[in-house]
Order: sequence, then C-alpha cells, then structure tokens
Amino acid sequence: MSTTRTFGWLLLTAGALLAIYSLAVFDPSVASPGGMRVNNLGLLQDKQNMLIAGSVVVVIGVLMVLLGQQSNGPSQRTAASTNDPVQQLRAAIRDNDMPCVLALLSTGKVSPGSVESGKASSLLSYAAQLERLQAVELLLRYGADPTAVDGTGLSPLQAMVNRTPPKGTQARAILDLMRKPPALEQPVASQAPVANEAAADQGLSPAGAALMHHLERLAQMRTTGLLSPEEYAAAKAKLLAN
Repeated sequence: MSTTRTFGWLLLTAGALLAIYSLAVFDPSVASPGGMRVNNLGLLQDKQNMLIAGSVVVVIGVLMVLLGQQSNGPSQRTAASTNDPVQQLRAAIRDNDMPCVLALLSTGKVSPGSVESGKASSLLSYAAQLERLQAVELLLRYGADPTAVDGTGLSPLQAMVNRTPPKGTQARAILDLMRKPPALEQPVASQAPVANEAAADQGLSPAGAALMHHLERLAQMRTTGLLSPEEYAAAKAKLLAN
C-alpha cells in the first residue's frame, strides 16, 4: 500500500471518529438553575464545527485513498503485462522497485544504456530526473555511461549539470555519482571466465559459480546499505528464480 493511500485511510478514520463523536457523544446542553438541561448556543456551534471538520477530513481521506489507488494500479499492471525488458526496467525505476531493477540488470536481460522505444531519454537520464539515487548507482555499476548523448541531445551528466544548482541532497548525490561512477559490476551471463575458474575450484557448474558470485555481490550491497534487508531478500529471490 502506498504512503498516499495509508495517510488517506488514517484521515478517513480520524474524520469518521470525529463526526461520530460530535453526533453521538458530544452533549451541547447544560444544566439550568431550575434543574432542566437546555442547549447552549456556544456548545451547539462547537458541535456543528466538529461535524463539519470531521466531514471535510473524511472527504479528503477518501480522495487520497482513490488517488493512491489510481497512481499505483497502472504501474503494477504495466510491469506485469509487458514482456519488453526495457519497459520493465523503466517501470521499475519509476516505481522505485530496486529488487526488480537489480534483477533485470544482474541477469543481463537489458542493457543499462538502453532507450525505450518512443522515449528520447536514456534509462540513466530517466532515473536521474526522478532522483532515484539507488537506481542511478545500479545503472552506473552495470555500465551505463553518464556522458553518452541520448535522444534529448544531452548526456545524463549534462542534463544534471544544467539543473543549476541541483535541488536537494538526492540530486547532488546523483551528480557526484555521475562525475565519479562506482566500480563496474558484470551481469551473471557475462561472468563465464570467472565462473569457469570457480567451477574448477569448487566443483560447481559455470552457471552455479556465476550465480554464487552474484549472490555474494548482493550481500555486499546489503552490507554497504545500497539495499535494505527487504530489497536484498526480494532481489535474491528474483535472481534465483531466473
């Protein structure tokens, strides 16, 4: 569930409770000198204000729930319905789904320098525009070139430099990464020489040795904080499934 939907449900619940309290619990009457209870105009006004405020909060909560559902639904359907790895990777970057990004890059199903059909910007530029720091680092680790010019006429690095000054710590961190890219990783499919040598030493098949090597790299990314424990578990599961 998205943050927007979660916050919407909280608002909806709080507004409903406030409206119920104003209608069923709040008593606007006061005791009169004769022993009877009479309505107090000030308390009646307070009750009305609480009811209005609760109703407004409920409406806002409902709108946020619907908005969160609408924003999440299409992306999930797109990722599930397309067989194009580039579209899958672009959708994963948009949704900040790092396990999916890592699985697609690590298995070599898509080149990090690819440009989706019908799109001008490269995947690296797209990730930088959305300020997806983890996605930018993964794309750079798997060989995306920050100086390669895409269909926009600019390289990802030039596009980031043109944002003067980059707003926020994420943008500045992305610019620093592009200026000094991290060490390259190799997809599992590209690790045949290493895999063959490891297989000879450990009695594993080349594919098994390459998979073990990449699982070790995943563990290092988790240790350094690039992946959270949850993202590490999901990426590991997707890698094993492939």
